[in-house]
Amino acid sequence: MSVSVLQNYLTKHQAAADLGKTSRTLDRWHTERRGPRRTQIGRSVYYSRDSLSAWITTQEESLASKGGVQ
Repeated sequence: MSVSVLQNYLTKHQAAADLGKTSRTLDRWHTERRGPRRTQIGRSVYYSRDSLSAWITTQEESLASKGGVQ
């Protein structure tokens, strides 16, 4: 049984759908250096599930530290 080395990664379109955003938004965030970390293999972009979770956590913490809703 073969296991894909990309099993813990989402494509840009899958990650965007999970975040409720468009893939263009993820591209813009990358350009602005404010989005989740990503891996690029050739022209294909992937987001690890762990990186997405970590990025979401940092967003929660930054809102709480600014006195936002907890």
